Amino acid sequence: MKKLILPLLFVLLMGQNVFAQDLGTLLTNVGPEYAKSYLAPFTTGLGTNLNSGWFGGFDPAGYSKLPFVPHFYVGVKFNAVILQDQDRSFTQDFRTTIPINGTSRDVILRMNDAPTIIGYTSAPMGQVYDASTNAYLGQYATIGGINNSQFMPLVVPHFGFGTLLGTDIMMRFSPGFDMGDYGSFTMFGAALRHSLGGYIKKMPFDVSAQFGYQTMGLKDKYHNKFITGNSMFVNLQFSKNIAIVTIYGGAQYENYSVDVNYTLSVNGYQQGVSFTQTGDNSFRGIAGATVHVGPLHINLDANLGNKFSFSSGIGIGL
Repeated sequence: MKKLILPLLFVLLMGQNVFAQDLGTLLTNVGPEYAKSYLAPFTTGLGTNLNSGWFGGFDPAGYSKLPFVPHFYVGVKFNAVILQDQDRSFTQDFRTTIPINGTSRDVILRMNDAPTIIGYTSAPMGQVYDASTNAYLGQYATIGGINNSQFMPLVVPHFGFGTLLGTDIMMRFSPGFDMGDYGSFTMFGAALRHSLGGYIKKMPFDVSAQFGYQTMGLKDKYHNKFITGNSMFVNLQFSKNIAIVTIYGGAQYENYSVDVNYTLSVNGYQQGVSFTQTGDNSFRGIAGATVHVGPLHINLDANLGNKFSFSSGIGIGL
């Protein structure tokens, strides 16, 4: 009979309790390569959401000969990305270090259909093999998903001010709100949009260009920041006013990356972990419309890129 070197009690405790912890605490149970596969859909989903919702809602007039035309917008944007089935699990072999009976062992951890952060919430069992001899050593429980869903939402306050020499500014910020099992979320973002109507004559629609940058952080329940993210985007927007409706569309290039930092701490073994991960989305097409009812502005758009997402907003503006 093959002897299980990993203590059975530890495996059972991991399987029963680990998924009840927040994301920052969960990550302390796995190494960097495992964490990269586990977090991949979260990195892409969050980056896609952060770079959504910058079209529509705040729709000041296009190019004007007046140097300053007062406009403002105060509202909320509801962004959501739909992830695919393949984002919910992964199959991979990891070479890692696992403490066994107080001694660090170099092993191969083989995971088959292990959940990502949006996969099933129970802790999966991996197969452990000696890295040198390939001898089977036993099973090892890792971590389950946080939220068993393909739908990743993000709600952010959204502000707009302008227009000065055809340029307006949009801002978003969150001083820190609780995202449940994900942790405490903070962010700040700003974008400048400039109307090109003064340079492109006799166009049947308004044309503008926009550039934006955002930064975010995620803290665990002990208020330690374990994820820091940065994103930027540049886009070209086209819009047309028809009565109380503004139809808009355009194309956007974007990038998003996160720095992940935490301490691997398993069964008395500790190791600092630090890595950078990049989101998959880099280009998207956007189409939508804004309805203006007096000062009330409601918009909805679809975003087609590497991941499909949509954004809606409601706000008060002039």
